[in-house]
Amino acid sequence: MEITYNAAIPNTFGLSVKADCIVRFSTDSELASVIAMVRNGALKQPLLCLGEGSNMMFDGDFKGSVLVSLIKGTEVVEETADYIVLRVGSGYGWNDFTAYCASKGYFGVENLSGIPGTVGAAAVQNIGAYGAEAGNLIDSVETVDLETGSAKIFSVQECGYAYRDSVFKKPSFKKYLVTYVRFRLSKVEHYALEYGRLAEAVGKDGELSLGTVRKAVIGIRNSKLPDPSEVGSAGSFFKNPIVSAEVYASLALSYPDMPHYPAPSGDGVKLSAAWLIERCGWKGRSLGKAAVWGKQPLVIVNTGGASASDIMNISAAVVNSVFEKFGIRLEKEVQFVGDNG
Repeated sequence: MEITYNAAIPNTFGLSVKADCIVRFSTDSELASVIAMVRNGALKQPLLCLGEGSNMMFDGDFKGSVLVSLIKGTEVVEETADYIVLRVGSGYGWNDFTAYCASKGYFGVENLSGIPGTVGAAAVQNIGAYGAEAGNLIDSVETVDLETGSAKIFSVQECGYAYRDSVFKKPSFKKYLVTYVRFRLSKVEHYALEYGRLAEAVGKDGELSLGTVRKAVIGIRNSKLPDPSEVGSAGSFFKNPIVSAEVYASLALSYPDMPHYPAPSGDGVKLSAAWLIERCGWKGRSLGKAAVWGKQPLVIVNTGGASASDIMNISAAVVNSVFEKFGIRLEKEVQFVGDNG
């Protein structure tokens, strides 16, 4: 276990923010020690559970303690000829996990390759890309209640997965720290290549396999998204909006070329936030030291030395522009954390 005080908070936005205390733990026994510290008041409140900070926006320093799981490893808990259930540590790097599954011939997570962050964060955020969502592959989520120290397992139904959402993002569930995630993955060969240019990209890489799908997905991502080690960002800043069929039909009269897709829930129409933002003239445009990425308008980047205010200002300006032009209010995918938690 590693405890550091007045420490820089890891975040892919490249913001200079600190926490009063950061605690990193790698085993269940170390976590038990962390829980004891929480319960006896040795760790300053509030508490924040964090992965790699790839989907977080900090509005200033965090006046509390940040808990970072480094629990890794995979364990087979069930297996048949058709599927396997893996118990995976919450601190396992997500892209490393997708690479592991591809090497073992486990199908399901390959379309989610290249997404930064950890397995635990993926379960909280319900990450998604190229027609796949983590929530559709999760069997259950193991947690520890930071207030009581008791373990609780959430079934996939109890996780309340929806588009980029889960119960773990609700304030009353912040007390649960994810320790392990169980994934139910197929051993039967099948692929989902219908989304965007994925099938075309896979075809250029040779014979269809999990490896070529991973390579194609990562290649497409790299062609559109900035490398966080070079340009600060949190990936997709906004959610794709979901509107009623009536709202879409009305918009389509004026914008017949508007991209649209069936909503994941089957109720409504999903629109492209990137298209809406670009139509409002924001693609590649800066405001202060933050900008809308020129290759993918869903992404807001730190052009160098940006503050949280810079990023919030440009995101608010984008939201207002889209609402004024289309009557649609974009929602943030990035989670905001204020200095009061």
